[in-house]
Amino acid sequence: MAEDSKKTLVLKVIVAICFILMLILWQVSRRVGQFDFYSMDFMDTVSHVMVIAKNQVTGQRVGDSAFEVLEKNQCVMNYYDAESELGQLNLKAFEGQVEVSQGLFDLIESCGEFYELSGGAYDITIGPLADLWKKAKEVEPTKQQLDEAKAKVGYDKLILDKEKLTVKFSVEGMKIDLGSVAKGYAIDLAIEAMKEKGAKGGLVDVGGDIACFGVTEKGKKYFKVGLQNPAGVEDVNNSQLLQTLKLKDCAVATSGDYRRAVKIGKESFCHIVDPLTEKSVTKFSSTTVIAPTAMRADVLATVLSLVSLQKGRE
Repeated sequence: MAEDSKKTLVLKVIVAICFILMLILWQVSRRVGQFDFYSMDFMDTVSHVMVIAKNQVTGQRVGDSAFEVLEKNQCVMNYYDAESELGQLNLKAFEGQVEVSQGLFDLIESCGEFYELSGGAYDITIGPLADLWKKAKEVEPTKQQLDEAKAKVGYDKLILDKEKLTVKFSVEGMKIDLGSVAKGYAIDLAIEAMKEKGAKGGLVDVGGDIACFGVTEKGKKYFKVGLQNPAGVEDVNNSQLLQTLKLKDCAVATSGDYRRAVKIGKESFCHIVDPLTEKSVTKFSSTTVIAPTAMRADVLATVLSLVSLQKGRE
């Protein structure tokens, strides 16, 4: 009998401990909340940061850190700001070697992988050709103008020194445009900062490029992201969805011709320019890529807009 009583007591203690642990976990879960922050400061588009954190103070700290990263990277990679690090590089890199930050150098170097992967279709030195199409208001650029701009394009014309962290242009008038990768790269860094500041989970959305991690809102299994239907888009706020994506610890990016285009006569020309053909892309209305990182999703969405369907699948 004494032995049975002892077993019963032990069992009661175990049950009591389990109950206390469940109560603690319940109290902790109650303190985990969702906090949303918005900004118009990055890349001339809306930025949205969703933070899952234990309280408002942590949530605010995490949100602030994410936007600080986005702002810092805008100062580095803004193609249209002559005072940005990239702007200064584009101004000076033909005259001599220009030393850049580790982050900018690594980004430029990593884009070489996609240049090779796409057979030269993806090229961050597209600046001169892209500028020519952007400036075309009523008349399509002439063959001579396109050829002259094309002569200034080519990732293989870059001279990179990894030890000195320097970049040099071998042709006068070259320009690096990181518009196809800047958002994704900055999003990945923002996600890292959020984790360091104590977020249990979160999502960063910059102009439709999105990455998410960790605990989802209200304990759901996935972050849900709507994929916009590019057909007949006039009012992007009221357009229909193709489908809803369920994301967890990954990123998604879309490239397309339905947001930014140059109108020449009755014809629209996409902002994505193929350096191999010198023409604006007409293959797809949009391409969407889900990948482990936002940078990779961002770049590959552009790559898939440039290559054939078969090559894209490969």
